[in-house]
Amino acid sequence: KQLPRKRDALKVAIGSVVDLLDTNGRIIRYTIVESIEANPSDGRISIKSPLGRNLLGKQMQEFVEWSVGQRTNRLQLIAIT
Repeated sequence: KQLPRKRDALKVAIGSVVDLLDTNGRIIRYTIVESIEANPSDGRISIKSPLGRNLLGKQMQEFVEWSVGQRTNRLQLIAIT
């Protein structure tokens, strides 16, 4: 498994670890992985999940939104490692 190069850490890609800020001020950390490795309860989300798809290619300080039924979730991307 290849780690992202330093300059690639500026945008979210497979293998990125992201810190997201929710509307309550909580920080959530996820690792972006292939579907087969996904385990949301362990902080690993699939690139094919609604959140994973919306995170790909995002940069720091951008907002990510996705809907679950009638509810829209909104998180701010505050760190990529």
